[in-house]
Amino acid sequence: MKLKFIYLSNPPVNALSAKLRTDLLDQVKRAEKDVRVNGIVIEGKGSMFCGGADIKEFDSGGFAEGPTIHEIIEKLARCRKPTIAAIHGTALGGGLELALGCQYRVALASTSFGLPEINLGLLPAGGGTQLLPRLIGLDHAMRIITTGKHFGAVEAHKLGIVDYLTETKDNIEGLCEEICQNHKPNEVDCLLDRPVKDGHMADEIYNKHLSIVRKRWRGAVAPIECLKLTRKSCQLSFHEGSQAESDAFIRLCAGCKLLPKTLG
Repeated sequence: MKLKFIYLSNPPVNALSAKLRTDLLDQVKRAEKDVRVNGIVIEGKGSMFCGGADIKEFDSGGFAEGPTIHEIIEKLARCRKPTIAAIHGTALGGGLELALGCQYRVALASTSFGLPEINLGLLPAGGGTQLLPRLIGLDHAMRIITTGKHFGAVEAHKLGIVDYLTETKDNIEGLCEEICQNHKPNEVDCLLDRPVKDGHMADEIYNKHLSIVRKRWRGAVAPIECLKLTRKSCQLSFHEGSQAESDAFIRLCAGCKLLPKTLG
């Protein structure tokens, strides 16, 4: 039995282009069927894991081609074999969302994380508003999404975003092998189906962050949309919430004139 390493390769930031998404999903499906493979590891080539969406595709419409990030996340999260994100450098935007879709996350202690879309007047549109609250709770998720700030691997580990930290890249393969050996499919609950742990306080948490973002982002639309969508993680299935997320993203992109007229 062996690990299957799948590398994100689209320099300089391993942006999630239509071609990369297509190749990634195809490789995951093939690895899942390969009887010789006992675990799937997603890793970035070069200096980082993944910097997020391919912004060039906003003009060309390429972001609407090939599988969506939501489809890839669904496959990774529900894969019959353990899926692991081996993260180094940075995991930003769609890169972090892709990592959240994996069943486990291993990171170098020097890694930087973030969902910076709000700084562009946008929102995380690769499942971030639905995945993050299911993983770490609504309160922390709203803070991360509506500030857009980067945070380090130590904080990510403390919050539960990262499962294992390591100081050197040399240890990553050994950690991944250990994860696969200890993986018990029947004892791992799928993140997509997980309830939000502080969801019973959704209104209180929403109102707290609404007050904060109104002062921080005066008159801006995206922060309010982010809060509304993140709260929907307590009310909707992952599939329903992701559709709402995509719809809101297209509206915001059209408002920012980032989409071709045929899409926006």
